[in-house]
Amino acid sequence: MGHRLHDDLRHLTQQLYHASDSIQLVDPDGRILWLNQQSVDQLGLPFDAAGSMLSAHWPDDESRMIRDALQKRPRAATHFTARRQAGDGSSAWWDVAVVPVSFLDGKRCHFVVTCHDVTRRETRNSARDILLEEMRHRQGNTLALASTLMALHARGQPELDVFVDEMGKRLAAMGRAQAIVARQTASDDRVTELSGLLETLVRPLVGPACDLVIDVEPNVTLPADKIDVVGMVLSELAVNSAKHGAFLHGGRLALSVFRTDDGIEFAWQERSNEDVSAHHRKGGLGQTLMDRFASVNDGNFDVTWRPRGQTARLILRDVGLDVPAA
Repeated sequence: MGHRLHDDLRHLTQQLYHASDSIQLVDPDGRILWLNQQSVDQLGLPFDAAGSMLSAHWPDDESRMIRDALQKRPRAATHFTARRQAGDGSSAWWDVAVVPVSFLDGKRCHFVVTCHDVTRRETRNSARDILLEEMRHRQGNTLALASTLMALHARGQPELDVFVDEMGKRLAAMGRAQAIVARQTASDDRVTELSGLLETLVRPLVGPACDLVIDVEPNVTLPADKIDVVGMVLSELAVNSAKHGAFLHGGRLALSVFRTDDGIEFAWQERSNEDVSAHHRKGGLGQTLMDRFASVNDGNFDVTWRPRGQTARLILRDVGLDVPAA
């Protein structure tokens, strides 16, 4: 049996020796049995590393990830990105794969550990993240500047006060929505904190006598590039409610998000304590903005008015469907 194991290992090492990636064969206890030349040249492991613990050749955090991968039960392949000095002394990023392999009767599990240099990819990602952060910062400044310029332009023109006030609130709501996105990890292209997003958009305009109930279906997420349409539509509805509806007179707003067959739906169900005397109209600024924003984002918006409030629906198609239901 020992000869068969030796033959298996020899055959495996012959196949892996000339691979372009750094590869180590590790025993069930985490000791290096064999390493190829790239493990020395690229990864910077000592040529005589055989017999030492693999985890001892990595920094503390990465060492823990190595040990966790080797101790994983049930046995399964593990992938992670880790940082470690390269063979030339430079700082490098590695895509690490720890794959269990069984010999003979399968009772003793060995591991093939492959390390692929992804420094260039991680550097590009870091540069992208910095650029995105700068763009978010500039966008926030642009929204604030636009609001300030409108206020300056309206000085001495009382007939513009209402317009400037409404547009200022809309721009502020969009800024708050973008702040939610900025708090996500830069590499994450989906917003998972939908309850927080809705609260941030709507809460500032809710009057003291109005109950706000937010209900988000578990695991529903929103692509970050759809933030603007959600921010525009919900802030527009909130502004209108603060002028004429439940946010002004008291009442209740139920705001819910759930999956449909086509995507995800945002449902606004408002009930005011008093009759609503004014509302959006076709061709009006607010209605036009919501219709256009929904349309260019491959969505659909409709609103139905009742004596005590509005029921509105924003449907965004083909989003939120790749996350399994809880």
